[in-house]
Amino acid sequence: MFRIARILIPCILAAGCATGGEFPSLAPRPVEQLAFEEPIKVDPAVAADPALRGRAAAILAQARASDGAFERAYARAVPLVRAAGESGSDSWLIAQEAISRAEAARAGTTRALTELDLLLAEQSDDPTNQAVWGELQAARDATESLAADQRRRLAGLKGSVSPQ
Repeated sequence: MFRIARILIPCILAAGCATGGEFPSLAPRPVEQLAFEEPIKVDPAVAADPALRGRAAAILAQARASDGAFERAYARAVPLVRAAGESGSDSWLIAQEAISRAEAARAGTTRALTELDLLLAEQSDDPTNQAVWGELQAARDATESLAADQRRRLAGLKGSVSPQ
């Protein structure tokens, strides 16, 4: 066994020593010297779309009109809720109906908020002018603020009437 190992080991080691011939350089290749950073991409300028601006403004106007309807329904409901008696009484039923009318008056605001969300989702995939994009987001934020205020005030009305 040692005899075979004494013969094979020098043969194996000698096989690793190549002589002559041309070998490739170990110096870095030109491609290895290129930078690894992503190239800076500049989005092309997009012209403002007046139709998109008009659509956002119309939806915001719809939300504000609906907020006006909510304000009127809310103003009519407040005294009825304050005058509500025990659960099941006539005054309690009248207050519940007034709360329902105020809640129904919110529909235009929530619909406008949904339309603005859909519009923003559609535009998120398309190149959009930054100013117009900002206007879309501002309209959405204003509508969300109206809807949140309506939810808060409606919850206050509901909470002030005795439960059934």
